[in-house]
Amino acid sequence: MISIELDDRTATELQDAAKALGMSVEAFVRLRVLGKPSVGAKSEPNDFDFEAEFDALAISAPPLPTDFSREHIYPDDY
Repeated sequence: MISIELDDRTATELQDAAKALGMSVEAFVRLRVLGKPSVGAKSEPNDFDFEAEFDALAISAPPLPTDFSREHIYPDDY
């Protein structure tokens, strides 16, 4: 087991965020840090779960060109 020291404000914010999601602080931190719930965690989806899963699908890609338009997707030769 590891212990982490936090200032009171951060600890309170973590407790409040976990409580708002119906989770323990440990489960909340595990989900935020590892991106997966702890064993036996509440399985009812919530906005946080959706955001975490959506973020996990994100890929790093170069930005689109500034002149990106419909023609880049649908060339005239169709």
